[in-house]
Amino acid sequence: MIDINQILANGKTADEYLAGAPDNLKDKWQPYTGPLNKEAMKELNGLMSSFEGSIVAYSAYWCLRDCAVVVPRLKAVVEGLENKPRYTIRGGIKVDRINRKFLGLDELEPLSINKVPIIILFNKEGEEIDRIVEQPKEELEADLVSMLTKYNSN
Repeated sequence: MIDINQILANGKTADEYLAGAPDNLKDKWQPYTGPLNKEAMKELNGLMSSFEGSIVAYSAYWCLRDCAVVVPRLKAVVEGLENKPRYTIRGGIKVDRINRKFLGLDELEPLSINKVPIIILFNKEGEEIDRIVEQPKEELEADLVSMLTKYNSN
């Protein structure tokens, strides 16, 4: 099983992660300034009031098309909640192009991280609840609502 507390301890806050972008990519890694789905945010806030788990986002600075959009939006979503979950950003992912796999973090293989970004919801025991791979199906906040609603109904 994954040690979620170790993952959280070794991760970065969204501010730290965004600030750590290499100088030549800083203009691509900007805070999210667009609107959030107010209805989904209200519902998400209610769901978060009883959520004891964590959210971990796996990202890489070189991933400009998806990561540079999803990670800043996740930060905006979490900051917009009254009931904030424990969450972290895990970066430092490198690519072994010959063997077609990611390197750089111990938990990549056990969690089958083979694309980025990936946002994973874990329960309080560190078991995976669900994940968003690359892009949300609808919107990030609506997908999180769907994931938590499904989890709460089990």
